[in-house]
Amino acid sequence: SIDATKPLLTYSRPKGEYKGADADAIMIDFWLSNAKLQGDGGEYRVRYSVDGGEAKFIDKWEPIWLSGWTNGPHTVKLELIDKGGNVVDNGGYNVTPREITVAK
Repeated sequence: SIDATKPLLTYSRPKGEYKGADADAIMIDFWLSNAKLQGDGGEYRVRYSVDGGEAKFIDKWEPIWLSGWTNGPHTVKLELIDKGGNVVDNGGYNVTPREITVAK
């Protein structure tokens, strides 16, 4: 179960299906509770990857837009990472893979 006093990453977007112009640039967005990212004066990072590819980091809490999507299903994974580079455990909720579909 979730510990409401510990850092928590809540995945917001992307989700569902993106069609036509909506699929040109797709936003990654999330909520953080009890944690600040490094660029915002804290000690955490959000790591993301698409389709199991190269992991990249978000150090400021702001939407990130990704482009270059191909048609079909894609998996986007978000993880909350501590200053030691480890996933922050909180009831299994700080690692979230989600499948989306792109139809241009």
